[in-house]
Amino acid sequence: MEYTYKVIFNFEGISHSSDKSALTVYQNDSILVTITSKENLDDICHDIDQKGAYGNVILRALHRKGREDELRNELPKIISEIQTERRKTYTTGDCLIIEIIGETKITLNEQHHTELDGIHIYFDALNREEIQSKHKKTIDSILASVSLTLDSRERIHKVADGIHCLHTDGKPIVSFTMTAGRANVILSRNIDDESASLMSQLITSSISDKNLQSSFRLYNKSLSKNESRFKAFMNSWMALEIFTVKMFSEFESIYATSLEKNHETKALGSFLQRTKEVMKGKYRIADKFTLIAAFVSDSTDDDIAAFKRIKRMRDDISHGVEVNDEDLPLEDLRQLTGSILKNYLLKRDAL
Repeated sequence: MEYTYKVIFNFEGISHSSDKSALTVYQNDSILVTITSKENLDDICHDIDQKGAYGNVILRALHRKGREDELRNELPKIISEIQTERRKTYTTGDCLIIEIIGETKITLNEQHHTELDGIHIYFDALNREEIQSKHKKTIDSILASVSLTLDSRERIHKVADGIHCLHTDGKPIVSFTMTAGRANVILSRNIDDESASLMSQLITSSISDKNLQSSFRLYNKSLSKNESRFKAFMNSWMALEIFTVKMFSEFESIYATSLEKNHETKALGSFLQRTKEVMKGKYRIADKFTLIAAFVSDSTDDDIAAFKRIKRMRDDISHGVEVNDEDLPLEDLRQLTGSILKNYLLKRDAL
């Protein structure tokens, strides 16, 4: 059965326009990514709120037999409470909506089925975790692309997600979950047409690159509102470290190829291959980053110096040195990690 998986995130540091219209930043046959004002959250989450309210009523009705109509009358109140709490939570920034179409197996057990006001409510009709897991890497790539486009180091939080599918009679089947969190007031960055175009380019590049999924996931975690400053620092460092280790061999080959092209002696290729064999396993991570930065960095010397400085602090932490969380160069590390990932995605095809 076909479904649409909708996930909504709050980016506290972005604002695409002063009006309430949605901005499409990426679209293909199965994925739609839009950015819209937080003022649209009630409309965006309406189907999720509605299904959640119905689920609430059904669960309560199981313990209050004979009072289903009374509970049904509480639906508007339940939805209003959900919306009111969400408005209190998300007071700044705009929202990213990711909609993904897919196919899944749905088990419609009529023994655990109720129909209310044209909505079918089933228990355990589909495997939510399987669907969420199936699309996690794509969502990580999209989130990272949005942050990299805007050079945003602000917090990201998941507002809600839901799975929408239709019964054979055309009526919707309930599938719902929602998560709420705290909001911080920060300055927003506007999204113009140029940024939207860049965002689309990065999403296209990132969702097709399987080598970067771990780095994207950790980079996103470093921007999560739920992470402490220490954990955010460690996640951002691991994102950069994994990228450096994974991608070094690719840049080593690019470097060797560039030398061969600019040298007439064919024997140089044999020498470079021998050098590669001898040095295998001997390069330190700072050496590997230096080579990568030479190809993708906009400020090579500054980035190399920053990497080495941050690595020294990371080494101190691993050796048990006490470091105050406020002294961690988190913002510098996020900037470095983000710029390297972004520039790689933009420059990769030309390398």
